[in-house]
Amino acid sequence: MKRFAFVVAVIVFSGAMLSNAWAQENGQKTYTVQNGNTTIVFEPANGQDLNLNELRAFSQLANDDPAMDRALAKDPVLIKNEAFVGKHPALQQFLSQNPRAQEDFLADPGNFVVPASKWAKAAKRAKARAEM
Repeated sequence: MKRFAFVVAVIVFSGAMLSNAWAQENGQKTYTVQNGNTTIVFEPANGQDLNLNELRAFSQLANDDPAMDRALAKDPVLIKNEAFVGKHPALQQFLSQNPRAQEDFLADPGNFVVPASKWAKAAKRAKARAEM
């Protein structure tokens, strides 16, 4: 029984190493973990479906209006709130020029804003440094 388990482990390990070698040859690092009947594959993010022009435009908007950026980081659903959008004409213009932006933002707000928990941690670190 131990020999069988050893052979299976060697086969799984060899397969993982071969898939990693293939991925590295193609410029990607892919890692596979086998846990019982479950195989987990870790691979690089695929940015092909990202609208980079939309992300750049939002980034500029966020730099110009940091309060709006922080509010959306704390509550991404605000992007659907007409009253909130109405208070930020540049955001309103951005959404009219990028029809899918609202949908893209809600699908993955982390592509657009830094999550609010990171804002809070950064503020605490800055406050601690200031008190030194």
